[in-house]
Amino acid sequence: MHAPLPTLPPPSGLPAEAVQQAVSASPSRCRDFARCLGRWGLVDAVEGSEASAALSLCHGCPVIEQCASWVATERDYEGVAAGAIHTPRRTRRQRRSAA
Repeated sequence: MHAPLPTLPPPSGLPAEAVQQAVSASPSRCRDFARCLGRWGLVDAVEGSEASAALSLCHGCPVIEQCASWVATERDYEGVAAGAIHTPRRTRRQRRSAA
């Protein structure tokens, strides 16, 4: 069994409580505090070492809950978000026509 990854401070250097207050006051700022900020090449990956590196960034991210809420609304998102690899969701009609 692997040892748990350490929880890192937010990239802003603010305490987690301050980040949560800032995000609560302005939810659109959540991306400003994400651990993946500026590492878009990693979060766009869906396999390989880039995807693994992106998944490790999610661990301990102070805005992972907000990220999960956002990605749940994004049907066409492809990449890493909220600790998981996401691929575009197909509609029921698309699945039937592919069969």
